[in-house]
Amino acid sequence: LFLYLTIHTVIVNVVAYMKTLLPLVDSGRIDPSGIFTNTLAWTEAEKGYELMLSRSNGIIKVGLHN
Repeated sequence: LFLYLTIHTVIVNVVAYMKTLLPLVDSGRIDPSGIFTNTLAWTEAEKGYELMLSRSNGIIKVGLHN
């Protein structure tokens, strides 16, 4: 079915875009919630990394918040 499907991926330089994107997220112009399958508090960052590494229960990206 997907015989002719090609998928390209890239590594994103997050630091280069932070200055531009964070104010847009803070102002509500951009809603990043569609990217994350889960959100956790900053204090649970280690757990977030473990969840992403395990990929259990459909976890793809974990967002961290205050």
